[in-house]
Amino acid sequence: MWINKNQNPTPIFIYKIYEAFPDLINYWIKNYIQKYKKSKEIISYNKEGIEYAKKEGKSRPIRLMPKELPVFADSVITNDKLFIVSLNNKFGVLIESEDLAQTYKNFFLLAWQAAKKI
Repeated sequence: MWINKNQNPTPIFIYKIYEAFPDLINYWIKNYIQKYKKSKEIISYNKEGIEYAKKEGKSRPIRLMPKELPVFADSVITNDKLFIVSLNNKFGVLIESEDLAQTYKNFFLLAWQAAKKI
């Protein structure tokens, strides 16, 4: 996810967390998605991802990773922070760096172009 701290924040997600922490999604939507309004998500191309995209894709743009490129982690990107979580190992790293955050935002935008529209 990328959050722009300017007047019009725009969160962006790379998403598989719904599989590892299903109850966390409702909390996230209620407390963050609704707050920032504009968001984009890229999620895994699997049964759960497709169901999630059909349900949540009505309120924000969601795309699916190509089938041959599965997602095993989640990322949250702000203007100056990068949070990477290994979902299988339930381990995460928070890095404070504007350079890394901007680079990962660019990686997301590149992945967004390759992701499948729903």
